[in-house]
Amino acid sequence: MNILEKEYVKAEYLESLKAILLNWYELPDSKKLTTTLFVLREFIEEQNIKNWIVNTSQLYASKLEDEGQVIYAWSSILINAGISNKAIIVSEAKYNAMEIEEIMGTISLYHDYEMRFFPDFKEAKKWIEKMNSIQGE
Repeated sequence: MNILEKEYVKAEYLESLKAILLNWYELPDSKKLTTTLFVLREFIEEQNIKNWIVNTSQLYASKLEDEGQVIYAWSSILINAGISNKAIIVSEAKYNAMEIEEIMGTISLYHDYEMRFFPDFKEAKKWIEKMNSIQGE
């Protein structure tokens, strides 16, 4: 089910995974980012969504530093809305350049929240399914 679709982003609810899939096509400016994430926060809260998959693999490699701001900027808002599992799909080049600590990283300031990086949707999906199984979803 589509939640939001713009030229720079598409958000959909994947019922089988009980997850929101967010595909970024270009790096948003702060207004676009804020608008997108406030719409999604409302959906998360209304539907009690626990899983978030964000696909940044189509963003330009020259903007990788900015990409990190998109990934981390709203983590606390998503966590407060109810997200407990966040899978981030990055480009293969970025994934291969990451340290294992980054790939397996968790934002430790929050309890019951895990964030992992993946090279493709298939791997992210497997992890979300595993987390749903562990959490009894």
